[in-house]
Amino acid sequence: MDSNFALRVCINERHAGFFWYNDAMRLTVNGKEIHFEGITVRQLLEQLYLADRPVAVERNRQIVSYVTFDHTELNDGDSLEVVTLVGGG
Repeated sequence: MDSNFALRVCINERHAGFFWYNDAMRLTVNGKEIHFEGITVRQLLEQLYLADRPVAVERNRQIVSYVTFDHTELNDGDSLEVVTLVGGG
């Protein structure tokens, strides 16, 4: 196998598995390093299965406005906090 490929582990409440990726950027999301193949905040949320949920995103200690998710580009090494609402009492 080409040495430019590496193994990605994906674990969340809907999916778990191992995937091969190439040319992915490294991001830190909620304190965990991940490899991401997209470009925008919206694409990251889709990969995390959060695109259809109300979320707040902080990128490098700056709040990202919801209306800019589609065109806010991420860069290798960015640090993000993604917070979603949880109901209950």
